[in-house]
Amino acid sequence: MAIINCKKNLVFFFLFLSFYANAQLTKLDSLKKNITTATTNAEKLKATFAFCDRWESFNPDTLYKYTLIATKLSGEEKNNNEILLCNYYVAVYLFQKNKLDTALSAINNVIASAKKTMVYNDTLVKFWLLKGNILQRTFHFDEVLQLDLSLITLAEKYRDTVGLIRFYTGIGNVNLRLKKFDEAAQWHYKALALMQTDALKAQCSFIYTNLAVVYYHFASMDDNKKNEDSLESNLQKAIKYSRQGNSLTNLANCLSMYGNILSSYKRLADAESALTEALEIRKKIGDVFYEIADMLALVSFYENSKNIPKATAVCLQALQLAKNNGADYSSLTSVYSSLGDVYYNAGNYKGYSEVLIEKINLQDSLYRVNTAEKVTEMEAKYDLQKKQTTIIQQQYDLSKKNYFIYGSLFIFLVAAFFSFFLFRNIKQKQRANILLHTQKKEIETTLAELKSTQAQLIQSEKMASLGELTAGIAHEIQNPLNFVNNFSEVNKELLIEMKEEIDKKNFDEVKILANDIIDNEEKINHHGRRADSIVKGMLQHSRSSNGLKESTDINALADEYLRLAYHGLRAKDKSFNATIKTDYDETIGNINIVPQDIGRVLLNLYTNAFYAINEKKDFQNSTSTEKKFEPELFVSTKKVNDKIEIIIKDNGNGIPQKIIDKIFQPFFTTKPTGSGTGLGLSLSYDIIKTHNGEIKINNKEGEYAEFIIKLPS
Repeated sequence: MAIINCKKNLVFFFLFLSFYANAQLTKLDSLKKNITTATTNAEKLKATFAFCDRWESFNPDTLYKYTLIATKLSGEEKNNNEILLCNYYVAVYLFQKNKLDTALSAINNVIASAKKTMVYNDTLVKFWLLKGNILQRTFHFDEVLQLDLSLITLAEKYRDTVGLIRFYTGIGNVNLRLKKFDEAAQWHYKALALMQTDALKAQCSFIYTNLAVVYYHFASMDDNKKNEDSLESNLQKAIKYSRQGNSLTNLANCLSMYGNILSSYKRLADAESALTEALEIRKKIGDVFYEIADMLALVSFYENSKNIPKATAVCLQALQLAKNNGADYSSLTSVYSSLGDVYYNAGNYKGYSEVLIEKINLQDSLYRVNTAEKVTEMEAKYDLQKKQTTIIQQQYDLSKKNYFIYGSLFIFLVAAFFSFFLFRNIKQKQRANILLHTQKKEIETTLAELKSTQAQLIQSEKMASLGELTAGIAHEIQNPLNFVNNFSEVNKELLIEMKEEIDKKNFDEVKILANDIIDNEEKINHHGRRADSIVKGMLQHSRSSNGLKESTDINALADEYLRLAYHGLRAKDKSFNATIKTDYDETIGNINIVPQDIGRVLLNLYTNAFYAINEKKDFQNSTSTEKKFEPELFVSTKKVNDKIEIIIKDNGNGIPQKIIDKIFQPFFTTKPTGSGTGLGLSLSYDIIKTHNGEIKINNKEGEYAEFIIKLPS
């Protein structure tokens, strides 16, 4: 199904969901002209508000410029509602500049103040809608639902049709974000039923875009052409009515989505045109958050179209835009991830490694910023104490002047009291300064120790992996060495016997003995080569990976590390036994992997499985009088379409459901202290991801755990 294939390109669709729009039937140039031709302050203010109300169609700096004009005019008119509207456009400006926390704080303060004198009007609705949009962008969905449900009651009471459309759509969008697609469709159709005129359709064209997103998800889940037709039909209506209403933001949203859909239909020229137009509109508006999203959508299109130079160029532009405009951590991470994918798929491994380093540095800088904020907070407390001391000094001086007439004795007592108070505050300030310095040193020391500890733990995990191999290697190498020793002893006896037969000149017997010796030498040579291959395998595992993929027999690799892990555990615990069942798909052949890296993954999963079944055996056999528990491990491989699956299933206690989402996190372990670093599964997850594969878990607590590794064939 074509729709499903474009899922990667649609990751930003949720960003495009909207539940407010302004009537935009008048051209911007005409609105500007109305401002300049107005003859009175009241007319000029009205025209300025009409222009600012089109904020979705121009950049934030333009909005701020005209908001200042409106603020000056409304101050002269002394109209509370007009002043409130100016505050709204300031909040919009902060929203467009992606200063979401500041915008939300300002909105809450204005609403709290305004509700004391007014209950419901268009200006308050604007604030509520902007607040809902910010809450959606910051993933506070419960708060959006509570807000919209309370506003629906008010809109019904005051018969506000447009308000109802917006609030219904807001609830629909939250359900869509929560993947409740049927509920989302119901709320959007409820809003659509209120749109009876073309004017309303142009004003609220965003609903068609939102319905298109709903049908995109329906089409992804159900192979039904009706869903695809509904998706395209709603997008075409969204584009049509957005152009009629001159709603540039929604037009950019639906063009971006339509471009990705056209790309999935292989209509590449039309797709590129739509995506490019969406980006140009976004640049005109100047909303950096969405501009970056559109650029990454275009990068994905060029990447899928095998146009790597254009994908690289657009992605670098997105990165520069994000850096120049102080984009948040999430946006920068998305850009770095896309650029890394482009470099990796193009074979530019140097560029890929440089992007990874920048991404890691970004994560480190975030940690440093958080630490710096804590230090700044302590410094602020110190400054506050300093200001309080100054205020006290000023109060003292004022008191000294006011009460001078009451006599020198009273002045002496007051001066003595405040001198003591000042002395105490100075001491407190000194102690606070010492404490601040000490805490700052402790934070720096803790940070250094944390980095050192992380490096040691990662090295510990690698050495632990090598340690797990050592016992198994010793067992595996012992078998061929025993054969070498045994056949060498036999050859020695045969050579003695041959000398005797030569002395007897019994040459027929000599030939027979010589043939036996030759056969034994071949066996010695075979087992010597076997021992040599085991040693080479161990050396390959122990050395750092060079990252180069090799054609590897995945069945042989899986079986070899299975035996090494099992015999390694047996060497440490002679009482341990387990039934091992294997089912290897011989049709797989060789695949391109980094063998020592995949070997580490397999060794880690095998070791964890043996640990789990051994732990269950010890517990059940010591507490139960029923049939003894029999540890089992099942390993299989199979080819599924263009993927190779390696399945490792044990009959241990499984993984508790409450921690299953944490097992791939660094430093998370369920083993006793000192028994594990918590890095094994985390490193395994990263290794599989670098092979463009995935690890999945099928688990039933108390019965089994099954890990499925999927790798490209």
